[in-house]
Amino acid sequence: MAILAPTKDLAGSLHDHFTHLAHQGGVDQQGGPDWLRDLRLHALARFVELGWPTRKLEDWKYTALTVLGGLPLLPVMAATAAPIESLTTVLFPFIDPVGLRIVLVDGFFVPELSHLDALPDGLVVRSLAAVLAEQPELVRSTLAQHADYVGSAMVALNTADLQDGVVIHVAKDTVIKAPLYIVSLTTGATLAQPRILVVTDRHSELTLVESHVALGEAPSLSNGVTEIVVGDNAVVEHYKLTSDKTEARHVATIQTHQLAHSRYVSHAVSLGGSLVRNDLLVTLAAEGSTCTLNGLYVGAHNSRLDTRSVIDHAKPHCTSVELYKGILDGHAVGTFSGKVIVRPQAQKTDANQRNNNLLLSQDAVANTKPQLEIDADDVKCAHGATVGQIDADALFYLQSRGIDAAEARGLMTVAFAGEVSDQFTLLPLREELNQWLFAHLTHQAATMDKEAL
Repeated sequence: MAILAPTKDLAGSLHDHFTHLAHQGGVDQQGGPDWLRDLRLHALARFVELGWPTRKLEDWKYTALTVLGGLPLLPVMAATAAPIESLTTVLFPFIDPVGLRIVLVDGFFVPELSHLDALPDGLVVRSLAAVLAEQPELVRSTLAQHADYVGSAMVALNTADLQDGVVIHVAKDTVIKAPLYIVSLTTGATLAQPRILVVTDRHSELTLVESHVALGEAPSLSNGVTEIVVGDNAVVEHYKLTSDKTEARHVATIQTHQLAHSRYVSHAVSLGGSLVRNDLLVTLAAEGSTCTLNGLYVGAHNSRLDTRSVIDHAKPHCTSVELYKGILDGHAVGTFSGKVIVRPQAQKTDANQRNNNLLLSQDAVANTKPQLEIDADDVKCAHGATVGQIDADALFYLQSRGIDAAEARGLMTVAFAGEVSDQFTLLPLREELNQWLFAHLTHQAATMDKEAL
């Protein structure tokens, strides 16, 4: 195993910081239980062994992270809300300012900025640091049990730095009607590693809206991990929204473990950022479970937007539906790599996967790789992908009706994205996203028209 020397670069700083943290046991300074210290040390050793993902790895063929080792990023040592003067000025536009809200700053839970008054019966929301310090056994059977820190360097990096985040638990037979919002803010020149653990018991329902925003102009990296356990006959609808500054890097792993007859719906929307990478991994671990993965990525300038999904049909009579769409302008690069695995015992599987991309400039690039790995014979599976440009005839038709070129392109692009946004059950969020897309894409088109003159 390679050993990182304690140098001044990011890798060396992380090595020193994580080793010290692992022996301390985290923010409680009391050492923590043996299993927690061992978990951190094992994850650290695995990260050192794996190193930053490179293009030599098939799953990172189009997006290497080795450049991050040279960025002046600092590990975050303690919670602070000092950079945040007014939450309303930095909130992602799709967050309800008066709803139930959890705020993480650089991965740390900040109660002063959160809004958790009068939580409904059956819903528990706590700081991960508080749980680890006071009742670590509550999360021992779920924390880091599904997110694979052995096979993923970025999950290992996050797990080695287990300090804070949020734990959400929904009791059995509990339906949480109002959405629960998580706002994760990353300040400049930092390495933020938010950790989210969601456990829903049988016959429960939860809608979760997870929003990530980078502040300031300095380069930053948010490396988040979200673990979700969906109980028997439970329903989780999960929105993940990323809107970052140009120099922000955002890497996220979402690992969902579904039990019998459960339903998980994911809506992943990426709007900008220097580099955005989403890994969505779903295990259909019991009969009758279903999952729906919807995604939209919108890139311009030199953005790199990367989506990797793996749906593992481990048991029979399960269904998965997947639709991702990309809208790429300027020199943006969008990548979709989706794999559906059907195990030998997973008979009666029904899986459908599709990726469609719209290129708005000659320099934009879309990479798409849908995959099926089927080891059962009584299944119904399909996949497909397209890459194209705006229909010139349709554009001419709109212009002939008195609509200028920029607005016409905006309307057509929003219509293209509508197949994804129309599946949002939160209507205010759907409307705000469509308005944002129209304003953003119309502005982009108008700018291109002016440059062409």
